[in-house]
Amino acid sequence: MARTAKTNRPADKEKKTAKKPAQKKQAVVVIHGMGEQRPMETLRSFVDTVWTKDLELTKARNESKAEQERQKNARTTDVRTEQTINKSWIVPDAGAGSHELRRITTVENKNGRRTDFFEFYWADVMQGTTLQHLLTWLKELLLRPPATVPRNVFGAWIVLIVLTAVTVVLAAVALISSDTVAQWLYNIAFQPIVDGRDFVCGAAAIAVLIVGAGRAWDGRPLAGVIVKTAFALLLIWTTYYVLGREVIQNHPRIWAIGASVVIGFIVHSFVVPTFGDVARYVRAAADTVEKRDLVRNRGLRLLNRLHDSGDYDRIIVVGHSLGSILAYDLVQLLWAERAPDPDNPPTDEAVAAFQTIDEYVRRRNESWSDNVELREFRAAQCALGCFMQSCQKPWLISDFVTVGSPLTHAEFLMARDKSELTEFIRDRLLSKSPPEPDETPYRGDETILYKGRARTPRFPHHAAVFAATRWTNIHDPNSLIFFGDMISGSLTENFGQGIEEYEVEIVRPFLFGLTWRFFTHTFYWKWRDSYLVDGVPEHIAALRSAVALDES
Repeated sequence: MARTAKTNRPADKEKKTAKKPAQKKQAVVVIHGMGEQRPMETLRSFVDTVWTKDLELTKARNESKAEQERQKNARTTDVRTEQTINKSWIVPDAGAGSHELRRITTVENKNGRRTDFFEFYWADVMQGTTLQHLLTWLKELLLRPPATVPRNVFGAWIVLIVLTAVTVVLAAVALISSDTVAQWLYNIAFQPIVDGRDFVCGAAAIAVLIVGAGRAWDGRPLAGVIVKTAFALLLIWTTYYVLGREVIQNHPRIWAIGASVVIGFIVHSFVVPTFGDVARYVRAAADTVEKRDLVRNRGLRLLNRLHDSGDYDRIIVVGHSLGSILAYDLVQLLWAERAPDPDNPPTDEAVAAFQTIDEYVRRRNESWSDNVELREFRAAQCALGCFMQSCQKPWLISDFVTVGSPLTHAEFLMARDKSELTEFIRDRLLSKSPPEPDETPYRGDETILYKGRARTPRFPHHAAVFAATRWTNIHDPNSLIFFGDMISGSLTENFGQGIEEYEVEIVRPFLFGLTWRFFTHTFYWKWRDSYLVDGVPEHIAALRSAVALDES
């Protein structure tokens, strides 16, 4: 049998020297929560915890020299702490939505995959929030039947009503020309405080010292904490001598005026800039629609750019606090643009994967046995996501992670009550995991697929985003309103049992090495060097597991 002679044609040389195509990167998009955030502040803190300090991501897979060399090249030493960390760089990237932002890129992890981190920054769009926006939103929250208030926020709702009533009374008393009412309220409410002002001021001073010490233990510059604490103590003792018994007795309205000024300062400096974002984004009204559209359009531009760049084969979207509601809206809107349809046909493998998801949709009202059903469902979502990468308009968002999410209060924030929220989901205004099927069964069976021009169902409806995207929720249960995270909670009751949830208990530094759980909402990825000695706590481990940077 004749053998084909070898040649040295240029084509053969090119074939021999052709390099293996580089593995595509993965992108993580972090969406910050409410308040006057600073650009890159959230992102750098997030990357520090899920990448920089997680040495498992670059750990050598075996004892070979090549792996040991790869691990060495992937790490460096932090010049501030002299600790070993994973390498990353901050790179200019105007595509992130603002020239104030940067992309943080990493070296390859142990699986040979690099990661680019992006922050979707939207706080600047929400500038200009007025007290009127906040008051309108509060009126909608407060003036509702108690039966429509979820049990997990009922206590906070009562406290909010009481504080609102106290504020109104103080403002009214401050405006009353007669001192009679002011004197009467003063005798009831404030006389005991003035009589015991030594105790009150002493307790306030101790509280300031405790808080100041706690903030110092929390990693803030000690000099700044000392200055602020000293200023607070000076203010307390000045108030103690200025607002003495004689002054208040001679001018009974002065306590009401002073209290109104303090409350006004707090509302203007903290409440409006922070919770005003919630009022302007969550509430759809004539005076909020423009800002909502500006925020969403900026986010869609970023996500579409990542999809169409050709650099990535996986995108993880992480939303914290109000940012989780924004992220939820963005993935829904993006799915409506990029989901398979007659103009963006899916492959036969993708159709078969959709049909697998359909099986879980039909069993959505059944009780899934322990975590077996959930693991199988998430595996089916992952498989479908892989097939959808080959669509003309690829879908690359593999994971949606909500952290400290107020979506747990969706029937309170986004609807009038539970029944209206259910109606929104049924009408496909909101998405569930697993997706809600078509109300009109196809051939006697529920499905999320339409026929289009084909003979068999092939195309998912516009609210089926969580057919191909896994949803993970991390929350911290609260007690006595202020301990834990009152803002977050479980999402499975409202948004489906296809959500994997981590219930964590976060502890904050307190005094003399002690810890406490006072308002942990902003501590889901805050890193402390004590974790290097005591071990990574469950909330950090849960976040790293949800983002899964080492996933192949």
